[in-house]
Amino acid sequence: MADEVEKKETEQADEVTQETAADESKVEEAAVEEASTEAEPVEPEPETVAEPKAKPSKETLKKKKVAKVNKVELFNKKYLRDDIPEFKAGDTVRVHYRIVEGDKTRIQAYEGVCIARKHGGVNETFKVRKMSGQIGVERTFFLHSHRIEKIEVKKIGKVRRAKIYYLRGKVGKQARIREAGIH
Repeated sequence: MADEVEKKETEQADEVTQETAADESKVEEAAVEEASTEAEPVEPEPETVAEPKAKPSKETLKKKKVAKVNKVELFNKKYLRDDIPEFKAGDTVRVHYRIVEGDKTRIQAYEGVCIARKHGGVNETFKVRKMSGQIGVERTFFLHSHRIEKIEVKKIGKVRRAKIYYLRGKVGKQARIREAGIH
């Protein structure tokens, strides 16, 4: 009885292998047919013909760059403030800064000498230095920040530099800045 069971199992296994072999031969025949049809010359379509691409000229590259810059400028333009007075390094300014503490907000005035203005556009900053007792304190503000309530120019100073960091080493009368005469 065991012999009969083994014969049936081997017969079934042989049938399965024959079926898979037939399937494999069909797949191979289909692949050969596809290859033979691909081997026949086919006229290329006019859209698929690859032509060498010409390099863009310098003028077109400049136009693209200008267009990109204009998009950035337009995006940033809506965040620029127009209520900022004209001031430079050496001017004494009072910055009214809105401070948020929990639910409450208050405005703090910070008065000192503008010692630097940096960058440009939306990211423009300015640095204000004041003396608190005998200690110099500097604070950097974003010029177009929504937290700045207003900026007042108290005095217009006459300096020869765009950044007057040399004030950090000066004390007392040496740290004075001459006032510009009004013309």
